[in-house]
Amino acid sequence: MPIVQGRAYGQAEGSLSELNVPAARLKAVSMHKDVTLPADHSDWRVCEATPTSGTQLTATTTVVLKLAKKTGDCDTSHHGYLHQKNDPAYTPPKPTHTPQPAKTYTPPPTKSTPQPARDSMTTCPDGKTGYACTSNGHPVVDGQFCPKADRGRTLKATNGTMVTCSYDPSITPYRWQ
Repeated sequence: MPIVQGRAYGQAEGSLSELNVPAARLKAVSMHKDVTLPADHSDWRVCEATPTSGTQLTATTTVVLKLAKKTGDCDTSHHGYLHQKNDPAYTPPKPTHTPQPAKTYTPPPTKSTPQPARDSMTTCPDGKTGYACTSNGHPVVDGQFCPKADRGRTLKATNGTMVTCSYDPSITPYRWQ
């Protein structure tokens, strides 16, 4: 038996063919239980050979070559498995950190402290006067959604009433009310 470990399967097969070992007596298997040998494994590496090198081959000897995709995988084995997580005897280590409690969302209070009217009589970009504009330049309209930047502001709406940008659980999201 020649030394075939570390060689590509195609090269090992050629060496054995030169010694008149028929293909029927040559068996290729995966080195690991969790790796399937593909149909074309000619470039896979020989990890182990049975019989061992130097053994006299007879007419009835079957040569078994254990193969791995990469030469480095020949030295990796977890009870016959390439990947430790696939080994049924493997128990993953317990986490060493303490999980943090989940963060919960707390909605802002339903009643916000009204702020004094600012810019209650400004001219909005639309050219109308006599009422306030939102932070993004639109007229304040009672009941409409209000921008995030206006939360807590109290301004004069187009209908003449003073309204506050606030949150009401029955009417989401923030509205002028």
